[in-house]
Amino acid sequence: MKRKAVNDLIKRYLQGDCTAEERQILYLWLAKQAAQEEWEWQPEEEVEVEHQLRFRLRHLLENPKPLEAESPQRTRSLFGKLAGAAAILLLALTGLGIWFLGRHPLPTVGTVAIQQREPVAFQTYAALTIHAEGKDYLVDSLPIGVETTVGQAVVKKTSINSLSYYQRLGDMDSSSRVFAKHTIFVPKGRDFNVTLPDGSDVWLNTESALEFPTRFTGSERRVTISGEAFFDVTSDKTNPFIVAANETEVIATGTQFNVKAYRDEKATYATLVEGMITMATPEESLSMTPSQQAITQQGMPGIQVSSINVANIIAKKNGYFAFYKQDITSIMKEVSRWYDVEIYFQGEISPRLFGGTFSRKRTLNELLEYFQSIGNFKFKQKGRRIIVMS
Repeated sequence: MKRKAVNDLIKRYLQGDCTAEERQILYLWLAKQAAQEEWEWQPEEEVEVEHQLRFRLRHLLENPKPLEAESPQRTRSLFGKLAGAAAILLLALTGLGIWFLGRHPLPTVGTVAIQQREPVAFQTYAALTIHAEGKDYLVDSLPIGVETTVGQAVVKKTSINSLSYYQRLGDMDSSSRVFAKHTIFVPKGRDFNVTLPDGSDVWLNTESALEFPTRFTGSERRVTISGEAFFDVTSDKTNPFIVAANETEVIATGTQFNVKAYRDEKATYATLVEGMITMATPEESLSMTPSQQAITQQGMPGIQVSSINVANIIAKKNGYFAFYKQDITSIMKEVSRWYDVEIYFQGEISPRLFGGTFSRKRTLNELLEYFQSIGNFKFKQKGRRIIVMS
C-alpha cells in the first residue's frame, strides 16, 4: 500500500471507523512491517496489547518511513515483536495471528512399564461416523437435542459438531461387565467434540479417530487416538486417564493436554496446557509441566521435550490452523487434510520457518493468498491439486 493509504487506514482505525475488511488489511500490513523492522514491544499484560498497538500506530502516523520490500538476507523470524504480541488481537478479530515462544525448565526422565497392545486398525471415512458394535452410524443423521441409542450406548447430539455419551442408570454398579467400544471417525474438513461417559471432553481434529468404551470400568480410563485431539479430562486420581497413540501412552488424572499422532507422520506429540501428565514409551517415561511438549519418533530412542507457547494448541482446538516453527511443507500437509486437496511442490522450496494462526472458516484461496503475500510463495490450483513454488 502507498503511504497515504496506510495513513488514512491508521486514522480510521484509531477513530474506530474501520470496516472489518479494512482492519484485516491493516493487521496484515502490520505483520509484514514487523518482519522488516526491529520494533520494541514488551507488553507486561495481555490487556495492554491493544493499547500498545494503538500507541505504535500513532507513532507510525507521526513518524512515517518509506515502505521497503523485505530483504532476502534477513534471517530473523517471520514476524517481529509487535506481531507476536498482537496475536491476541489478530486471533480474536481476523483469524490471523502470530505466536511467540516461552522458556521453561526441562523435566526429569524415568522409566515405567506400559501395556503392549496391537494398534487399532483405524479406517478412513468420508463422513463423520460412529463405528459401534459392528455397525456404522452417521453422526449428521442423528437429531440434535434428543437422547438416542447408538448400539448399546445412550448419546445426545448437542450441536451439529458435538455429541455426549451418557451412562445408563442400570450400568452404574456394573463394574465387572465388559462394555462395548465405540470409535468416532472424523473425516477431512471436519472437527468434532465428544463428551465421554466420565464427563471428559475431547476435541478431535480433522482426519482423526478416537476409540473408547461406552463406560469406563476397572482401575483406568483408556482411549486410543489416531490423528490429533485435545483432552479436558475429568479429575479422578484413583482411575487414571490413559491415551494410547502408536507405541506411546499419555497418562493423566485430570488436566488439559493435546495429543498428535497421525498415521502418516513418524512422530507422536503430547503438549500440556495445564495440570500434569506423564508421557511413556516401553523404554522410559517423562513427567511434564504446563507449556511443555514431548515428542517420540518412530525408530528413535528417547523422549524429546521442549517448551512452547500453548496458545497455538488452544487456537487449534478453537478452530484455527496453528503453526509453530514449521516450514511450508509441513504446513501444507495440514492444509491438505482440512481442505481435502493434494499438494505438490515444484522446484526448490524455501526452508523458511513460520509461526501463526489462520481461521479454518476461511476459504482455501484466502489462505493461499495470505501465504503468497508474506512468504514469497506462488500457488497454482488445478481442481483438487495445489502446486507450491518458491
